[in-house]
Amino acid sequence: MSLKHLLISCIALISCLSTTASAQRQTHLYIDDGTGNFTILTATPSGGGGTLTFPPGAGTVLTTANGGAIPFGAYLAFGSNSAQSGYTYSGISQSFGNSWASMASDPTAQHACAIGVVNNKIYVIGGSTAPVSGQINNNNEYDPSSNAWTAKSPLPTARRYMASAVYNGIIYVIGGSIGSGAGTPQSVVEAYDPSSDSWTTEASMPTARQSAAAATINGKIYVVGGDNCGSTFYSNNEEYDPVANTWTTRASIPNGWSTSAVAVVNGVMYVLGGNDNSNTYVQNARYTPPPTDSWTLGSNLPTATGDACATSLNGNIYFFGGTANPSDNSFNTATQYNPPPADNYIGLASMPTATQAAVAAVVNGNIFVIGGYSSSGSTRLTTNQEYTPGISLYWFTKN
Repeated sequence: MSLKHLLISCIALISCLSTTASAQRQTHLYIDDGTGNFTILTATPSGGGGTLTFPPGAGTVLTTANGGAIPFGAYLAFGSNSAQSGYTYSGISQSFGNSWASMASDPTAQHACAIGVVNNKIYVIGGSTAPVSGQINNNNEYDPSSNAWTAKSPLPTARRYMASAVYNGIIYVIGGSIGSGAGTPQSVVEAYDPSSDSWTTEASMPTARQSAAAATINGKIYVVGGDNCGSTFYSNNEEYDPVANTWTTRASIPNGWSTSAVAVVNGVMYVLGGNDNSNTYVQNARYTPPPTDSWTLGSNLPTATGDACATSLNGNIYFFGGTANPSDNSFNTATQYNPPPADNYIGLASMPTATQAAVAAVVNGNIFVIGGYSSSGSTRLTTNQEYTPGISLYWFTKN
C-alpha cells in the first residue's frame, strides 16, 4: 500500500478528533517507521487559537509544503516547531483554519505609506491618494481593541513610498519621494513619538531614495534597496543608529531591488520580491547584521511579485498581495514563508480585496493589511483586512 493510501486510511480513523489550541504545547501525530500509521500521543494540540477539528475534512492527505509525501519515521505536531531530541524540524505541512475579516476602514484612501506599531496601536503615515503622483502627510492611528481610527499629528514632510521602522517606541519614517510625475527621491528622516504625538527631524539618510525596505534589528535600523524615481535601482544597505543619530554603510544586497517586502525573524532581515533594473521581479534574500554583515539567497517566491507587504509572527513570515507588474492588477494572495531550515512556502486563505502597495502590521497575534490599490489608475483603497492565522502542522524527520 502506498504512503498516500496509508495516510488517507489513518485520516479516516481520526477524522472525528476535535482539539483546542493552547500556547506552546504540541500534539504529536507520529508516522511509524514500519507501517506509516499515525499514533496519537496526546490530545491537547496548540497553535493559532480556536478549536480545530483534525483533520479538516474526510479524505484530506497530509503532504509537505511542496506537495511531497511526509516520509516514514517522521512525526507531525501542532503548535511549536521545536524538535524533540533525535529529530530535525523540516517544515510546515499545512495550515488550517486561517481566515479574514473586514475591519473599520482607514479614513484616508492611500497607498505607499509608512507604518509602525507602538503599544498595540497601528500608525499609517503619509503615502499618496493619487494613482501616479502626489503625496500626503496624514497620520492615522488605528486601535484594534476598539476598531477605531484617530487622526494624529501629521508627518512634517509629506511623502510617498517611504521606508519605516520602529525603535524604542518611536516610528522612523525614512526617505520616499515628493513631487509630480515620477517625483524626486528624498533622504529626510522624521521620527514620531506617539506618547507625545510629536515629530523630530533626524540625521538624513546618505542615499536619497524611494521604495526602500527597512527593519530594526538589535537596536539598529537597516534600509535596503530602493530607487531614484527613475531607472537607477540601489543595492545600498545603510544602517541607522537611533541613539547616536548616525549612519553606517553595510554589505550591499546582492542586486539592486525596489518595492520589496521586508520582515525580521530571529535577528535576520528577509527582503522578499520587488523589481530591479530590468523590470523583472526578484526573489528572497536574507541579511544577517554585524558582526556577520552578509547576505544569503533563499528559495524563490512561488510567484514573482513586487509591491507586496509582509510581517512576521511566531517565527514565520506572512506575505500579502503585490503585483507582477505595476501596471497590472493586484494579487489577493496570502503566503506563509517558513525560514530556514525549512525555507519553504505555503498558500493561505486569499484576501477578500486584492491590493498592492499596502502596509501590514501585527497586533495581538492578528495581522492587519491596510490600504493600497487594486490596479493601475484605480481609486486607492481604505480597506483594513484582518487576518487570523490558523494552526500549522509542523513535521520533523529523524536525524
